[in-house]
Amino acid sequence: MVTINAPIVEVTVFVNRARVTRRGTIHLPPGEQTIRIENLPASINPDSVRASGRGPGITIFSVDVRNRFVTETPVADTAALEVELEQLKQADKVLEDETTQASDHYQLIKALHENAGLRFARTLASGKATVETLRPVEQYLNDELTSMYAHQREIDQQRTELGKKIKAAEERLGQVHAATSREWRDIEVNVEAASDSELELEVTYAVDGASWGPVYDARLIEGKVKLTYMAQVSQQSGEHWPAAQLSLSTARQATSYTIPKLRAWYIDRYVPPPPRAPVTAAHVRASMPSPAALSEASAPAAMYAAAPIPEAVIAEAEVESSSAVVAYRVMRPIDIPSDGSPHKTTITTLTLGAQVDYMTVPKLAPEVYVRAKITNTSPVMLLPGKVLVFRGDDFVGQMQIRRSVAPNEEFEAQLGLEDRIKVDRQLTERSTARNIPGVGTQRRITVGYKLTIANNLQDSAHVLVYDQLPLPRDEVIKVRLLDSQPRPSEQSDLNVLKWEFDLPGQTRRDITYSFSLEHPRDVAITGLGDMETPD
Repeated sequence: MVTINAPIVEVTVFVNRARVTRRGTIHLPPGEQTIRIENLPASINPDSVRASGRGPGITIFSVDVRNRFVTETPVADTAALEVELEQLKQADKVLEDETTQASDHYQLIKALHENAGLRFARTLASGKATVETLRPVEQYLNDELTSMYAHQREIDQQRTELGKKIKAAEERLGQVHAATSREWRDIEVNVEAASDSELELEVTYAVDGASWGPVYDARLIEGKVKLTYMAQVSQQSGEHWPAAQLSLSTARQATSYTIPKLRAWYIDRYVPPPPRAPVTAAHVRASMPSPAALSEASAPAAMYAAAPIPEAVIAEAEVESSSAVVAYRVMRPIDIPSDGSPHKTTITTLTLGAQVDYMTVPKLAPEVYVRAKITNTSPVMLLPGKVLVFRGDDFVGQMQIRRSVAPNEEFEAQLGLEDRIKVDRQLTERSTARNIPGVGTQRRITVGYKLTIANNLQDSAHVLVYDQLPLPRDEVIKVRLLDSQPRPSEQSDLNVLKWEFDLPGQTRRDITYSFSLEHPRDVAITGLGDMETPD
């Protein structure tokens, strides 16, 4: 049995695991022998271990994984940590004694200060002293109190910092003690050499407790998006990954991100609830449980026994899947300890063309949203992940890339708010007409709105404005767009109105529209919102 030094030379990180490659060189005499790589983490999947090598006249027969438990106490580490912990506790004890001493001195000065007023008055009354002779004494007492307050604050701060160090030392000591029963794994490779040879042995294995995810910085600069594509890697596999070659591989992750969207504005015929039947003494007697039922159960249980229990609703998760798998080889190796902390590394920086427009839904929010339709003109697959959004150097928020974006594919990005484009929505008309000529039984409500969009940018802006009309659910209710200046670019089946236009810089545009709602006078309407309900 011989031991080989085979350091980590490459790591490939997947969604929830990693593949580690170790490589080392050893001189082998003729004959069959076993080569061992020691002190590997217990997170190794034994079925994933593979061995290969290069060397003249060498045959690799088998690869085995052996479990080993550390039962020895690491005396040197334990002793050093115990000494450090004791020194920290002694320093804290010194500060505690200083606090007690300062407290005693504080009580004395405080008592003198509280009694000084009465004593000063008596001394002044007796003519034994003047204000000038007593003022230094008062100043001394005030200075002493101020000094003691400052000293106590300093001691409290020092004890707080020492407390943190003591806690950290205790945790490290606990980890060392826990390591005495830690499980390790050794990989044993059985080989045979025909003659004296040099073997370059390579071993790969999979470990759990490792993952990575994409993170992006998106900067909108002069109509283009500069996208910095980064990876955030973390691992708790039980072994330290030095600065070796790092590769990343993953499948699509499901995310969700929404922007304000108008829903259908439904109105309907009002149907009054049926009148309640009068309650009589006979009804009360008939609804009461019998004495036999009350004898078998408590009164509350008997009273509610006949009521049906609604079945619990099961909340089902929305599932998305994709077969897209991407691999990246990171150009600059990074050091990743097994502590679970995130480590970022840049995959690439892309400059992508973007078509920027400005969307607003003033009925829901008096804000203008910046949207960019971006084409992935790079050869890189963009995976779902969080995007930190910047306008120039200013951070404006974050969004999500919700699906994998292949090369030459277009995706939409929300780039925050544009405060330099203002929007306002005002109700300009709301009237009710009864006894309409020719249709005497009808009632008509007329409603008008004015939308104002002001572009305070220097450049022209492509603007999309959304509003809506109510959508009847009953055929006796009629809704009609009377007038709109300008005409909507689009009116959907759900009565959503869309205006789309280019607005030059430093200009404004008004949109006015009105609609009518007609229904029989004897039909009440629900769902009108801020519209006045007719009498």
